[in-house]
Amino acid sequence: MISFAEVPIGSGGLPTCAQYCSAPSGLAPDPRPSDDITRDLQAICESWGLGQSGPGPNCSFIGFEPFAHRQLPALIGAAASLGYERIRLRTDAGALTRPGNAEGILGAGVHHLEVVVLAADDAHDRLTARPGLFNAAEEGCAAFFSAAGAEGVSVVVSAYVPVCRHSLVGLPLAAAAVARLGAASMLIDVSSLPDTAENRLHLIEALDTATINRVAATVTGWDGPLPLPWGWGVWQPVPAPGLSASTAAAAPGSGAKPLQGLP
Repeated sequence: MISFAEVPIGSGGLPTCAQYCSAPSGLAPDPRPSDDITRDLQAICESWGLGQSGPGPNCSFIGFEPFAHRQLPALIGAAASLGYERIRLRTDAGALTRPGNAEGILGAGVHHLEVVVLAADDAHDRLTARPGLFNAAEEGCAAFFSAAGAEGVSVVVSAYVPVCRHSLVGLPLAAAAVARLGAASMLIDVSSLPDTAENRLHLIEALDTATINRVAATVTGWDGPLPLPWGWGVWQPVPAPGLSASTAAAAPGSGAKPLQGLP
């Protein structure tokens, strides 16, 4: 597993449960100044190895839709010049459908994407109040894989799945949707939910769905290990705040298979 240091580049613009959970005032995009981000990148790079283990340094731009940040090319360039081995973007992936975007970030050194997924298909669009967003994510990921194939470059797509009470029941189908994007792994964030037996049932169903679709799933947001059935010891909460994990290689999924009988 490869660790990434998370670097906020602003707030807003990424998919949230805007329709039901988020106050409109909290949705306005607010990018951070590029000088502040560059200072964070430098500090993380200099301290790499003190709090992180494994290959690196690696960074993940989070908190703000990266393709809406006017200084994105400069920020990617700054990370590359500082010696970051892996640069990842947390994104809704829709901007990758625009001509040149996928090729542009590949050429700049971005070989990792983390796509935000709330739910599957129309449910994702409904929760985010953004019609067509999930289809755009599928097309964007396909464009990224296609551009990488044309260049002979290995890339990794993962998913970040923040869960709220409005998306919890559909979490297993969201796991299947993640597989359709071609993601190799997913980080399920349950920090907004109480740790209850009923909530764990939905989580277990989602982990099952991820497993049969060959998507590695990690859970964060609840303290301590999850007391899941025998054989589930691999599913543990992420131990360190501000860090997430991704597998080292990925390939597009070959048809998602949700568990039978799920809503």
